[in-house]
Amino acid sequence: MEVVDFDRELRRAALEVEEIASDDVNARMDFATNLLREVTPVDTGFARSRWRNNKSIFRIGGQITNDAPYITYLNQGGSKQAPAFFIERVLQTSKLI
Repeated sequence: MEVVDFDRELRRAALEVEEIASDDVNARMDFATNLLREVTPVDTGFARSRWRNNKSIFRIGGQITNDAPYITYLNQGGSKQAPAFFIERVLQTSKLI
């Protein structure tokens, strides 16, 4: 009869689950970042170009950022090209919030 090392198998299974979860979150972050680029109002294109997807290498997840100084104004409805709170709508669509 073969002896099974349950501790080793549990560690292997935990790593596999973590990898699958990380792949799913990373795919959602990529999708959301690309969608945010598409829906960001454009005058000069600066705000659209400032979306960054900063994935964490130490844990599942990361941050999607935009350092355009007026991105908050745009998100609050400052442009007729996009509805107010377009960022939150994209993140909800992407199931990141």
